[in-house]
Amino acid sequence: MKRIVLLLLVLTLLVTSVFSMYSCKDNGNEGTGEGEKGETDTGEKDNDKTDEKNPAKDTLVKKYNYGSFDYWLYEPDTDKKDLPLIVYLHDYDEGKDGADGMIEKEGLAKTLYDGGYSIEAYVLMPNLSKKGSTWYGMRDDLKNLISFVSSSKSTDLSRTYLTGAGDGATGVYKIAMSMPTAFAAIAPVGGEVDSG
Repeated sequence: MKRIVLLLLVLTLLVTSVFSMYSCKDNGNEGTGEGEKGETDTGEKDNDKTDEKNPAKDTLVKKYNYGSFDYWLYEPDTDKKDLPLIVYLHDYDEGKDGADGMIEKEGLAKTLYDGGYSIEAYVLMPNLSKKGSTWYGMRDDLKNLISFVSSSKSTDLSRTYLTGAGDGATGVYKIAMSMPTAFAAIAPVGGEVDSG
């Protein structure tokens, strides 16, 4: 029990520090390398997809598609194996303009996309853009996406964490209660637990 509480506190501090770093970070150090190409769930390169916002930007965050989700994935610049996987569920407002809109809002996706520091973990940021969908309603698709990313990146399954902000935090509570053994810890930022 102490280990779970400690992991929850560490994950909460990580999420809080990521949000804090964005507000304190100097935005003048943008990368100038070639833009990365997106990939589909088949692993094939999509030569038409580059960063429309900054085609010369070199970023560790790349956009992919799997099943019903477009998603961003932060891939750490390290050779270490069996890294943790942090799954971030956005607030509805943050993701309402689709996956590309997520990097325009002040949130985790934009903070990681803009770069300037490194995290030794994969960070999965799916976009919930289906009209009328909720995170809890998409939990089976989300479970499949997490399994796909974990398998393809060989993450440490015992260190899969779930976090989210606002409506994403509400999804964190509900998903974690329906899948109590799937995550090492959760770190909802806001949100609510309803009886429905």
